[in-house]
Amino acid sequence: MRRLVTAALLMAVLSACAPATGTTIAPTPVPFITPPTPSPTVATPAPTSTPPAAALPVAMVRSGTFPLVAVSGSHASGLVQVTDRAGSFVASVSVQGLASGMPTLHTVHIHAGSCANPYGGLHLTVLGLLHASAAGAGTLSAPLAPFYVANGHYVIVYANTSPQVIVGCANLTALS
Repeated sequence: MRRLVTAALLMAVLSACAPATGTTIAPTPVPFITPPTPSPTVATPAPTSTPPAAALPVAMVRSGTFPLVAVSGSHASGLVQVTDRAGSFVASVSVQGLASGMPTLHTVHIHAGSCANPYGGLHLTVLGLLHASAAGAGTLSAPLAPFYVANGHYVIVYANTSPQVIVGCANLTALS
């Protein structure tokens, strides 16, 4: 029953849109669209050589490597590498000398200031959690906003997931 009512309503709407009997509707020409004109077929010669290497686009890659030094009497050391691939920044943190014996997690942050006073800086962002092995080594790779790669910013590695005791620090500078 419902289908019958729907079909009747649809027919009524469509018949109201139809032109009156005896009239014709001519298509309205669109003046700004012109049909393509056929052109003679011309064979395009195949390229005989590859373009020179200088003509190919080259993705700009910049990177900087910053040493991570021990803080608070720890034995942590390592590197922080920042890579910029055409505006897409990635920070890679590699640390060894963390507490050994069992796997641990370490929070990694970026602060404003310097490693000269790692506890005195202003927190800017969290890079992530670094998973250290039972041997006390671990790595972390995280995307990074370009704002954070600047003079006066530093990366810190905490003793665990609680941001209280810093065990490693690396001063950052702007990439050139």
